[in-house]
Amino acid sequence: MEGCLYGIASNISSDLVWGVINQLRYPCCFNNFVKELAKEEDNLVVTRKNVEDRITHAKKQTRKTAEVVVKWLEEVNIDIDNVNQLLEEARVKTSCCFGHCPNWVWRYHLGKKLANKKGDVEKRIEEGKQYIQLERVATLPSRIT
Repeated sequence: MEGCLYGIASNISSDLVWGVINQLRYPCCFNNFVKELAKEEDNLVVTRKNVEDRITHAKKQTRKTAEVVVKWLEEVNIDIDNVNQLLEEARVKTSCCFGHCPNWVWRYHLGKKLANKKGDVEKRIEEGKQYIQLERVATLPSRIT
């Protein structure tokens, strides 16, 4: 009986410790979350540009762009604005104790938002990659004399 209780208490304490460690990563790794989100935002901007180039190329060939692609571009523009707002908020140095220590509660909440937004941006990039045509018909330069 005592061994069974010890096993249950061990499992519960292990889960609690890992849960606490998982939650502590938000304020402790705050700067890493900011850097990673900024990097993913750059990747999203590049993907958006590639999709826009694809749309421009399709228009030159008098092809119509699918509604899904247009909707994706609108959502990406909103996401980029949201990411920029989060990054601006993260760059504001919020501290307590007259600037001597960081505000851990603020860092926790914003770090969690940054981590979640990073996952959303990664999904948008993966969606956008399917709208980019990898190969195009090569055109030969014309001779104008």
